Amino acid sequence: MNDDFASNIHQLRPHHLSDPFSDFAPEHLKRLLAVRDDEMGWSEFQQLLGPCLPAGTYDESVYFLPKAFQYLVAFEREAFDLVTAVIGFCSKYADELTADHYMHHVKGKLRDCLKWWTRDFRVHNDFVENVPLICQSLEDLVRFNRHRDIALDFFRSLTDNLAQPVAACWFLALVRARSDLKPPPTIPEFAEPMNDKSLLVQAGATILKHGILIEKSPTYWNDTFNLVGL
Repeated sequence: MNDDFASNIHQLRPHHLSDPFSDFAPEHLKRLLAVRDDEMGWSEFQQLLGPCLPAGTYDESVYFLPKAFQYLVAFEREAFDLVTAVIGFCSKYADELTADHYMHHVKGKLRDCLKWWTRDFRVHNDFVENVPLICQSLEDLVRFNRHRDIALDFFRSLTDNLAQPVAACWFLALVRARSDLKPPPTIPEFAEPMNDKSLLVQAGATILKHGILIEKSPTYWNDTFNLVGL
């Protein structure tokens, strides 16, 4: 992912955080701003962006948004702890981001993240990497509503490409995830394809055709086929 957003943002790094909900001690705000950009982790970005009790206002915190997107990609294993803050900020301040001509970058980054996190399909000990992250991201996009179209487009990119093994794997993984603690959103646009037997069969056929997928994770796929009714 390139850094087009970071290179086009015109806000300066803030020297003060207003703490609009009076949630932080002044000393904590000073320590938060003292952390260098390249040393910030998901916790610092989460405090800066919110969406619950953010340390700063939009004008103060938007500087950190491109860097939070970079973190979501560079530290993929920690993205689950940050994604709600990023999507929440992009949703809560959608009008401000549009007025500042950042919305094109924001939508592009949200789409890029989903594409990056599902670029391949990795199963370890019958657990699929990034399934909780994808489910959380889709849930946030739908729940906050301002970028719901991105969630729908992503899911459609799977169902429209079930002849491709990675798309087929992710589609069945999300169908299976409906029984997990962190399921995908329960909306008609997702539920109808997930209950469409023809799509399930098509995805299963693609995976069976690429036998190496089954050979790598036989228990996972045997359980998945049973759980989705194949």
